[in-house]
Amino acid sequence: MGNRTLFLFLMIFICASETKAQSLLTGKVVDESTGEVLPGAIISLDNLFITKTDENGFFEMRLPEESSTLTISYVGFETYYIHPDQIKDSIEIFLVPLAVEMDEITITHSADSRFIRDSRTGVIEISTRESQFIPQFLGQTDLFKTLELMPGFQTGGEGDAAIYIRGGSFDQNLILLDGAPVYNPSHLLGFYSVFNPDIIRSVELIKSGIPVEYGNRLSSVINSTSSRNVSSEFSGGGSVGVLSTAINVETPFVENQLSVYGGFRRTHINMILGLMDEFDMVSSRSIEFESGYDFYDVNGGINYTPNRNHNLSLSFYKGRDIFTMHTPAILLDADMNWGNEILAFNWDHRINRSFSATHTLFYSDYDFEIELRNPAYDLLMHSGVNSVGHKSKIVYSTNHLSLHAGIDNKYQRFTPNSSRAGTESVDFDFGTVDRHYLGEYSFFAGFEGEVNARWLITAGLRLNRAVHYGPYRRFHYNDPGVLSDTTVFARGEVAERFTRPDYMLALRYLLSTGSSLKLSFNRNHQFTHMVNATTVAFPVDFWIASGADIPVQSGWQLAGGWYKISENRMFRFSVEAYYKESENHSEFDNYFMQSVDNTPLVESLVYGNGKMWGAEFLFSKNQGVWQGWLGYSFSKSIASIKEIENGRWFPTTNDRPHDVSLVVSYNHSEKWKFGGTFVYSTGRPYTPSIGRYFLENNVVSIYGARNSDRFPDYHRLDLSATRILRDTGKRYSALVFSIYNAYSRNNPFFIFPKVTGDLNEYNMSVEPYKVSIFPILPSISWQFRF
Repeated sequence: MGNRTLFLFLMIFICASETKAQSLLTGKVVDESTGEVLPGAIISLDNLFITKTDENGFFEMRLPEESSTLTISYVGFETYYIHPDQIKDSIEIFLVPLAVEMDEITITHSADSRFIRDSRTGVIEISTRESQFIPQFLGQTDLFKTLELMPGFQTGGEGDAAIYIRGGSFDQNLILLDGAPVYNPSHLLGFYSVFNPDIIRSVELIKSGIPVEYGNRLSSVINSTSSRNVSSEFSGGGSVGVLSTAINVETPFVENQLSVYGGFRRTHINMILGLMDEFDMVSSRSIEFESGYDFYDVNGGINYTPNRNHNLSLSFYKGRDIFTMHTPAILLDADMNWGNEILAFNWDHRINRSFSATHTLFYSDYDFEIELRNPAYDLLMHSGVNSVGHKSKIVYSTNHLSLHAGIDNKYQRFTPNSSRAGTESVDFDFGTVDRHYLGEYSFFAGFEGEVNARWLITAGLRLNRAVHYGPYRRFHYNDPGVLSDTTVFARGEVAERFTRPDYMLALRYLLSTGSSLKLSFNRNHQFTHMVNATTVAFPVDFWIASGADIPVQSGWQLAGGWYKISENRMFRFSVEAYYKESENHSEFDNYFMQSVDNTPLVESLVYGNGKMWGAEFLFSKNQGVWQGWLGYSFSKSIASIKEIENGRWFPTTNDRPHDVSLVVSYNHSEKWKFGGTFVYSTGRPYTPSIGRYFLENNVVSIYGARNSDRFPDYHRLDLSATRILRDTGKRYSALVFSIYNAYSRNNPFFIFPKVTGDLNEYNMSVEPYKVSIFPILPSISWQFRF
């Protein structure tokens, strides 16, 4: 019955398509200079928007008998014009990069027509080409640093790797690399992302109206895609800077069919730290210590295109951060390391003129480890999550209608906490390691269709089935909260099942050729949680699965906006407003784990609900020697947890009502380019110490209401200048001069109570002490391509 209903559904829409005499045209749009496909290129007929290329650069449309000019456009490229009489059934179109504008800022929601005509709200797309113009931190471009400058995208603060989208928590963001989940996207406490700009083709951020092909997250999707281009010649590039060095190469193996690429990055910040110690630049520290920090990552891939209807790619990523600290004064050594490993296979298949399919297989692993050592004992904590999955999607499209359906399945293994400790003679027994095993099985279907010339509607449904497998221990508690019984599930035995639907609806109303109104609603569920054991930036993150003792997260969002582009296409303006609610978000009671042994984390967790609302404004100039944008967002994020202050609503740690970003780029000449960014945001909340008392000759703090005080407001100015030494198209060389935090603002990293005075005389004072990380940081780097 279900198959017949789906078939009838498809046939109704297919038959409803235009049936008058038309010829069918298929095509592919690529970058002439690199051979890269151009997803999202706009196809217009007689100056009217018809369709756009898919993620593999393909498009399909029906040509009426009487038509004059076909136009293909893509931001940063020369517009291509052709008369339909010159076209057969299929065409491959090569767009030429603009000689001047190819290296200017064009950070956009999408190309001009999509910005107005898409039904999607809250979407930002950035390519590696476009990110080159943001002032670079110590000589490195980074797509995530560019996203940070967009309304609705916030980080935890100076040196904090957490990402918050429209008030949601970090674990509510689905971050993908070639379709594989990334559980920690940052290096060096958030100053670099794991996405190497020399390897990644583009990044798309979806803040609302999340398509049903994505699941198991509430707040956003950040989808990054590696190069799918089959290189025709050996090429490469890299950079050498103050903080890190990077190199990448690409070479063909079979002409126009098979090529391989690879990239490597590594920091040499340890050398800088050594120089700081040698010149006594850190002598003001209250406790002397020696520290080291290192990170590296490796990307690689194979792209194979046997013919124009098939594109296969295999990509991998491996990266690691390593932090060490030696503190002789308190006889403590600490080692921390964390990292991701990812393997993804993608097959894009064009079945015929109307149908296409994409298939993805992936493996993803993330883990972190902390080891503490002193003369008395050693303590080791380990946590991680790994997953394998498969996703397939089939698409049917015509000029005014697109249908898609697919499956999305994954299996995840969580190790929330595996600890061991001991001395030279004794190993402590921390009990059985608590692990979670979760299978997710989803089917999704949706459509996008034009009702008439002004109205566009997009809708979708996703059915999720989550199964929590054994081995697992389920705990039963009596009314006072005391453990009364335990149920043990064997390996493979079902401990809990969940069935939850996700759905979305989006509408667009075209006010004119240059402005539109959009509205979207989505309902989502999430079967995973992440809790952080510290209040500072180190990624002490514990991923856990929903089960009998851990509820499923759920949420919904309503968003709408007005979008306007000037007649000369130089200026864009958008304003978006949203309201969100979430249920069953988890965190540690009183911020911390109750113990460091292998006790299940469920005993330390509390759950609550959240409300988030706000408005975002973005004004941009995308042409001329002066380019840039101004973004502003107002937002509120509050939470209520029954176990905390009797359920009183309080600001979340990522509640930062005001956020401003200004980005300016000046293309002075063919040799010099200048850029600057200014950012400002309200200080993030924290729980202050409001009093203290003496207990057995110790000072014990009394804390105020949850998150009732705030850090100082955050603001920073960054500047950069690029001196192009050589640019012949294939060969490029430039020096990049940058200043991070140009006026050396002390933005606090964390705040702790500093005790002064004499305890024996009961004469002591405790004041909040603010710790900042980075003052003004000038740098220089050399970038090159060949």
